Amino acid sequence: MSALAEGMAAPALDLPLLQGGRFQLAQAKGAVILAFFKVDCPVCQFSFPYLQRLFAQVPERGPKLLGVAQNDAPEAQQFAQTYGVRFPIALDAAPEYAASRAYGLAHVPTVFWVGADGRVAQTIVGFDKADYTQLAAAAGVEELFTAEEQRKLPGRRPG
Repeated sequence: MSALAEGMAAPALDLPLLQGGRFQLAQAKGAVILAFFKVDCPVCQFSFPYLQRLFAQVPERGPKLLGVAQNDAPEAQQFAQTYGVRFPIALDAAPEYAASRAYGLAHVPTVFWVGADGRVAQTIVGFDKADYTQLAAAAGVEELFTAEEQRKLPGRRPG
């Protein structure tokens, strides 16, 4: 997988937000979780409800969560409505996909934990229950998956 590795400096981001305004990584205070996705990706559709659950439980002083859509605004808005995503979504416009290229994406979903120091602390490509559990713990969320989900969910789903 070619996504940015842990310890690497996170490239600057300046993207329009679906909700209006802009997201600039340099202006973020504290850690940020960046979740890159494409609306027609089945693994994205599977994993984003868990990211929403994480977002709903992150303590106030915890990391910010930002979806980064490789789609246009209407498609991203429909995805958010369909999958219950209420955290902010930025748009990485086609055909350039400048942010996705800067972060070395080859697959979606790809999730990056960018620490307050501007370095990548965790990279998740696809869906992996153990990686999402680690992400949740780092964000201060104790229980991301229910007991039943812990038993039934597969470990890894490639992006």
